[in-house]
Amino acid sequence: MPAIRARLTELGLTPSDCLNNALMDFMATWMAKKSGVLKS
Repeated sequence: MPAIRARLTELGLTPSDCLNNALMDFMATWMAKKSGVLKS
């Protein structure tokens, strides 16, 4: 992981150990729809 973080930093990208909020929201919505908890 240190090498990956270093490469991301070289490319001007800030490394993070978690997913961004928009992606987490998308995944949660998709799973809720898939499981039937949320209607499409």
